[in-house]
Amino acid sequence: MSSRRGAQISEIVDETRAEIDRQAAVQAEQSDLLRQLLTALQRQSEQLAEQAAQIKEIREDLAQLNLIRLEVARVSEASDAVLQKLDGALEQGQRQLEESQKQLQQGHQQGEILRRVEEFSDKALHLTSLHYSLYQTRSDRPYYSLDNGWALTHLDNGQPFFVNTTDRQVAPWVIMGGHWEPDVERGLVGYAQPGMTVIDIGAHMGYFTVKLGRKIGPTGRLLAFEPNPLMNTFTYDNIRLNDLMRSCTLHCVALGEKPGTGSLRHHPNNMGGGSLIDQRDGECAIDVPVRRLDDMVPADWSVDLIKLDAEGYEQPVLRGAAAVLARSPDCAVMLELRLESWERQGTLGTFLEDCGGGKTVYAVRPDGSLLAVAPEEVRNYLLNCLRVTGFHECNFFVAPAHLVERYLPDLLVVG
Repeated sequence: MSSRRGAQISEIVDETRAEIDRQAAVQAEQSDLLRQLLTALQRQSEQLAEQAAQIKEIREDLAQLNLIRLEVARVSEASDAVLQKLDGALEQGQRQLEESQKQLQQGHQQGEILRRVEEFSDKALHLTSLHYSLYQTRSDRPYYSLDNGWALTHLDNGQPFFVNTTDRQVAPWVIMGGHWEPDVERGLVGYAQPGMTVIDIGAHMGYFTVKLGRKIGPTGRLLAFEPNPLMNTFTYDNIRLNDLMRSCTLHCVALGEKPGTGSLRHHPNNMGGGSLIDQRDGECAIDVPVRRLDDMVPADWSVDLIKLDAEGYEQPVLRGAAAVLARSPDCAVMLELRLESWERQGTLGTFLEDCGGGKTVYAVRPDGSLLAVAPEEVRNYLLNCLRVTGFHECNFFVAPAHLVERYLPDLLVVG
């Protein structure tokens, strides 16, 4: 009995010891876990401390940024005020600029009007004192006022001549002295010879038409072109009055590079200044037919002399006369050349070619003498011929040198 109890007690003791060992092992395992947890907590605490330090720095940075923002806002407010002032100043400046532009435009318009007046005055009064003396000696010239703007006088060579008294460009000088552009006339009429074929382009009232018609005589032929109906009636009657109807023919058309219709503009007191290219502000405008000289001159004609005054439209006229000039290698051309008008349509590099080529270019000087100018120097020569109107223009005579030496030896400038 006692041995059985002892065995039971021993068994209980063993189980108790085994349980204690298990619990000790569990506690040891839990201690290890606790140590690991403490280590992890310590690391986490250190990380939190680092994060706290970073948050503090961020807060300090944010505080600094806020100060900067406040300063920027203050500066921006001040800038807005400055910008508003600048906007006001710019708006005022823009208004002043617009007003100045209006005044400048008005000034340009007034300047253009003044330029046109000066151009007219220069054209009408361009004679040198040498030429003007011719007019002063003729105060006793005959003059007969007719009606409707017509009057009758005679030219310096005795030819009777109708004038349009509304015209303020040519008529005053014809009435006073029987002359117009004596510088051009010396070479033009001096070159014309009996029996020649002559073309007068821009005949006006017929001043050069009747003088050339008389010079070439009944065996010569002359075609005159004047598109302005206010002027060509005078041209026709002057041809008839001088008994030139058999040798002179008037065509009431303008000439150009191709056929069609053009608007001829002019000022009311300067009807002979009508142009298809200049005078764009002319108060009067007339639609006129435009033809090519090549279509107006018979194909079997060879031309000896052309007088060309088309108020800036000379280049298209010459290009519409290419065939006539090609079959007339000795044809001389007297023309008024305005640099600004010519270069609006092309280059002066083709000037000699447009006049038929193979000839000598002579500048007509104020006394009518002829100065040979190399074709490549024509532009430079024109740049030295500035009129008070602001335009560079001069009369040129383009002709075979041997014929100029034959007909006009006294006009040639030597050297």
